[in-house]
Amino acid sequence: MQDSKEKNYPLFENLDAADLDENNSLKQMLSMLGENQKVIDIGCSTGNFAQLVNKKGSTVVGVDINPTAAKEAEKYCQKVIVADLDFVSLTEIVDAEEKFDVAVFGDVLEHLRNPWKVLKETQKILNSEGYVIASIPNIAHGAIRLALLQGKFEYTEMGILDNTHLRFFTKETVTDLFERTGYLIEKITQTKVPIFADASTIPRVHENDFESYLVEKIQQEEESDTLQFIIKAHPLSSERVVEICIQTKLALKQNQNQLQQTEQELAQNQNQLQQAQQELAENQAQLQQTQQEWNKTQTQLQQTQQELAQNQNQLQQAQQELAQNQIQLQQTEQELAQNQNQLQQAQQELAENQAHLQQTQQELAENQAHLQQTQQELAENQNQLQQAQQEWNKTQTQLQQTEQELAENQNQLQQAQQEWNKTQTQLQQAQQEWNITQTQLQQAQQEWANSHTIIAAMESSKFWKLRKFWFFLKQATGLKIH
Repeated sequence: MQDSKEKNYPLFENLDAADLDENNSLKQMLSMLGENQKVIDIGCSTGNFAQLVNKKGSTVVGVDINPTAAKEAEKYCQKVIVADLDFVSLTEIVDAEEKFDVAVFGDVLEHLRNPWKVLKETQKILNSEGYVIASIPNIAHGAIRLALLQGKFEYTEMGILDNTHLRFFTKETVTDLFERTGYLIEKITQTKVPIFADASTIPRVHENDFESYLVEKIQQEEESDTLQFIIKAHPLSSERVVEICIQTKLALKQNQNQLQQTEQELAQNQNQLQQAQQELAENQAQLQQTQQEWNKTQTQLQQTQQELAQNQNQLQQAQQELAQNQIQLQQTEQELAQNQNQLQQAQQELAENQAHLQQTQQELAENQAHLQQTQQELAENQNQLQQAQQEWNKTQTQLQQTEQELAENQNQLQQAQQEWNKTQTQLQQAQQEWNITQTQLQQAQQEWANSHTIIAAMESSKFWKLRKFWFFLKQATGLKIH
């Protein structure tokens, strides 16, 4: 044995499968192992895997090149054989009568000069249903490829480029390794490490150091992030291989039947596909028409939206004008109510004026009759006037007094005239208000105009003034009225 092959691997005490990640090679190898098995762990190191195997009720015989590690592994193995398989064969270190259910190679085959020879020898120590479980690093990992593009192939203490590795494998060469040595691979799984992970098991590479298309191409490769292959394989001479072949033959027959059914379904599907393609062509034509109509509809919709926006603006303006009109209407209704009140008052005044007018007309008729009588009396009195002239001189003194009284009466008359002018001004204001309601009060306005004309005529008449003066004169002169 050579000291350069010895590695100081860590020991994990109280190791439990439940604590291991599914991406762990020990966990995956353990899942391929049954219970109550007799296992030979070739490359057992410090016995980490043996701990897990014991918990499944199995027994372990260990083999390792490192005597220090083998000493630790004895805690978990029935026995541990210290040997270098590059210089001795398994049949030399294992009793001829001793057979195993499982042979385990946990990251071991890549350390051997001739792993093909060791795998062939392993068949001799397996029972009729025995099989091999192995984990092997993947030299085609994406980090290795990119490092090679940078001209780097640097060995490390552990990992894919472990400095004690003598052989390097890809998935294809792993498969070839087992098939050339007389094994049928039942199952292959993988553990994964991302290409650009900061891990001790792969070279450290940086994505920005490479062209993006190159990185993308490597990432698309199936096993570019595979760290290890986990293999379960049976010797071709084992009964298990016969079972697998029978199962494979039955599965193949089932697959052939399924293939025939699939071909029939495929033919039907092709017919349906042709029909579907025809329908698709028709639908595409309809779709084009629909799209054209949709484009037209979109254009119309845009125009409608523009018109709607304009109408909304107009509606807002109309609503504002309506609000203003409502305010004005309220004001107009208030003014109308005031005008109606004024109209009622004016109508009452008109009725009163009409009644007064009738009375005035009656008095006028009476005064006209009385005037005729007065004229007759005046003719008779002319004669008496001549006589009165003689008396006139006597009444000069009285006349002067009367003139003074007349002056006082004139002053009173002027005051009455001023009051009359004020009344005229108020009447003009009433006429202005009356004109505002002219459209609603045409009939009343006509009656008012007639009444106003009569009143104005009476107010401008001197008849009453003359009558008052005549009576005053008769009183002053002492004339008697017959």
